[in-house]
Amino acid sequence: MWLVCHHTDNSLFRSSNMPIEISIDNTDKILASKNECTPFDVAALSDGERNALIVATIILTASPETLILIDEPERHLHRSIIVPLIKELTEMRSDCAFVIATHELALASDFKSTHALLVRDCTFENNMAVSWDFDYIPRNHSEAEEQDEINESLKKDLMGSRRRILFVEGEEGSLDRPLYSLIFPGVSVISKSGCREVERAVAGLRGSEPYHWVKAFGVIDEDRREPANISELRQKGVYAIEAYSVESIYYHPELQRRAVNRLCDTTAGNPVQALGDARSAALKAFEEAREHLCGKVAEKTLRADVEKKCQQRKKLKMKTITV
Repeated sequence: MWLVCHHTDNSLFRSSNMPIEISIDNTDKILASKNECTPFDVAALSDGERNALIVATIILTASPETLILIDEPERHLHRSIIVPLIKELTEMRSDCAFVIATHELALASDFKSTHALLVRDCTFENNMAVSWDFDYIPRNHSEAEEQDEINESLKKDLMGSRRRILFVEGEEGSLDRPLYSLIFPGVSVISKSGCREVERAVAGLRGSEPYHWVKAFGVIDEDRREPANISELRQKGVYAIEAYSVESIYYHPELQRRAVNRLCDTTAGNPVQALGDARSAALKAFEEAREHLCGKVAEKTLRADVEKKCQQRKKLKMKTITV
């Protein structure tokens, strides 16, 4: 314990979002304090703080060149503590090697100089694991390789994903993600804020395929795109739905059937009655908002037409200047 206090001067705990100070009195009793309060016995610390103290003590007092195994530290430490604490400790003990088993995505993705294995399944024979199904996520170290490395946001999208990823438009909390998850149950669906972000995510993963195992696709709204643009996007793995926006899919009978069956599996309701009630409520809502909806459609159509003509005028002006 003395090594923890002396070696870190308590900076380890401060940098790990734990405002505690560890000290040893004249009788070699280990004490803790918070916010300059009177020192107290470490037994009075919270469970998470005591666990952090134990983990730090074991790692910092390990013999040089030790292989240290850490199993699911998130079970004992809060997520705001675990990443900075483990990161700091591995840097302090760079003479040791670490193997960390975790379900915490931030812990798996925030370490720059590590290699990751995404373990998907294992096979047992006679109560013994004999083989594993896993994907290797390499970390590049050379300056040349780093230029092609997957960016940080995509790394977090990869962690824990299936072997196929579908990027879709949709803000956090929107219905787009659960909608597509219902349509594609065997695919990891990840929502992005807009079509540009979907295109960038798909291009980023497809352009760095040697560094991961997934196949990336994208689905975006049609938004009155030109056929040539739709064809170009499709070649890049991004598909524009035939309708103006994904919300139009809500009206498809097959999707309505799937949604009402999922609902009734949970509520033990009658699918036919539930679907009839939903359709009646939707028609009533459309009737009440008819003028507003028609106005929005007219506004979008007019805006798209004006923007298209403005772009054509700019192109014509540029050609004139060039000549």
